[in-house]
Amino acid sequence: MLSVGLDLSSNEISIVGMSKRRGSFYIANAALSEVAGNSIENGEIKDTVALSKGLQEIWKKYKIPERKVYVGISNQKAIVKEIKLPITDEKDLASSIKYQIGDFMPIPKDNLLYDYYIMEKGDDFSRIMLAGALKSMILNVVESIKNAGLVTQAIDLNCFALHRVINCVCNLKSKKKEEKNVKSYINRVYSPESKKKEKDVKSYCVVNLGREISIVEIIMGDVLKYPRFTSVSAKTFIDTFAKKDKKGKKHYEDVVAKFDFNSVLAAKAKKSKSDLPAEENNSANKDSEEDKTNTVMENTANLMINEIKTSIGHFLEENPKLKIEKIILAGERIANLDRYIEEKIDYKVELLNISDNFSFDYIKRKSFLADKDLESVANKLGLGIGMAIRGLV
Repeated sequence: MLSVGLDLSSNEISIVGMSKRRGSFYIANAALSEVAGNSIENGEIKDTVALSKGLQEIWKKYKIPERKVYVGISNQKAIVKEIKLPITDEKDLASSIKYQIGDFMPIPKDNLLYDYYIMEKGDDFSRIMLAGALKSMILNVVESIKNAGLVTQAIDLNCFALHRVINCVCNLKSKKKEEKNVKSYINRVYSPESKKKEKDVKSYCVVNLGREISIVEIIMGDVLKYPRFTSVSAKTFIDTFAKKDKKGKKHYEDVVAKFDFNSVLAAKAKKSKSDLPAEENNSANKDSEEDKTNTVMENTANLMINEIKTSIGHFLEENPKLKIEKIILAGERIANLDRYIEEKIDYKVELLNISDNFSFDYIKRKSFLADKDLESVANKLGLGIGMAIRGLV
């Protein structure tokens, strides 16, 4: 069985076809390709016709045999929240959520699509993960997929795709088959017996630096907590430069792609030494230009760090007996950004390298991988992998 995950978080479309054999996942097909124009902006489809045409071309060019797809989207207009209701019966739960949805989602009922899953059932309550989005936004996705000759199996938020990837890589998920009412790991986390062992629960802050939309979320044990979408992304670095002068977007795409945060760290270390001699004018001028670049990159990275601090702070406020073990950084790469974050925040930062955890042996000869760094391309396929996994579990 081939499960195809499709990430529509930006104009750079990622598609991953995966199969599962003997409990292991294999990447059987993949594609990473730009669609024309501004079909997708900040995670929202703006031109369904152009996107449909682009998807048709990608399917033809990369010879993807499966036309049923699991679609992942990233959008700040989508809302994900955890709620607790004093109900355990599933039919009553569905009715209650439908009746109260206006209290949970700041979106008019006539333009809202929502879904939920039961995280935990207690004796007299249920804990729910609720997701909602504008109906018009979802219908644009459905229309684009349909007009491309594809079949939508499910539409999911990419925060859940990221969660699946982390659980797969970190092997956090229980091997036991989940019961219908989802009494799995989280039940043990919330059960009275487990309260005595709260300190043993490992929690991580996971950050996916996206091209246009990034994701910050907490994974407690193997449970997703407090997922958030943020516009602080790889594009933010480029746009901040572009606002300052007229050298053009392409120029600053190259600047960001080649930038190494070691230069910021080195400059700070150098500045802290007061006994260094003054530099000559030519060198000073050169350093001045370099300093400007460093300042823009540093200030933009600090925006992301503030997003991370917000998520961690909220989690620890709600779960004071727990701690964050580390920050896992996924998605787009800027050299040594992980080192810079680690210097600025009191947590270990670990890079998630997709190519280290999923086999690309079947597709190494694909044209989109030719003459490109496998690790860099693979990291951009992470959310597509997370959506493909949905069809295999």
